[in-house]
Amino acid sequence: ALGEGAAVLVLESLESARQRDCQIYGRVLGWGITNDAYHATSPNPDNKMAAIAIKDCLTRSQIDASNIGYINVHGTATQMNDAREAELIQRIFPDSKVSATKGATGHTLGATGMIEAAFCLLALRDRILPPTVGMKTAAFDLRMVEQAEQSPNLQYALNFSFGFGGQNAIVAFDQNL
Repeated sequence: ALGEGAAVLVLESLESARQRDCQIYGRVLGWGITNDAYHATSPNPDNKMAAIAIKDCLTRSQIDASNIGYINVHGTATQMNDAREAELIQRIFPDSKVSATKGATGHTLGATGMIEAAFCLLALRDRILPPTVGMKTAAFDLRMVEQAEQSPNLQYALNFSFGFGGQNAIVAFDQNL
């Protein structure tokens, strides 16, 4: 279902934010961006370029996949896209908690990635993982968050954002300030 919404994140140096006495929700550690150019609307089912985006993000972030405590997936609720994300998570992040927040917000098209990034930062700040709203029975063997869940040791979160034309964007966040 389509949704309407937006999120704004102000990105600035830690020094600048501290000088201005701003509330700091977390920091961007790194990112990975690729495009598989497989089809105008469908991603390549081989997941090769999405896996490279994840690898690039982890390398830039200088963190190991085993340290990722939470992933906010793009979660379009389509069999093809959800299976693609699930395969990546099962292979690379088998112990990470996962939720898709589109059930709460709807698919806000171009704003989706930023809204999902805000969910990641709030999860890190509050140490509470958001649930996958509307999911009745998980179709994949993932550690899905079915209701809001305390996560006192949460250190790193990833945002998966995939788009038309095979766009793959992964962003890593932490709150180690």
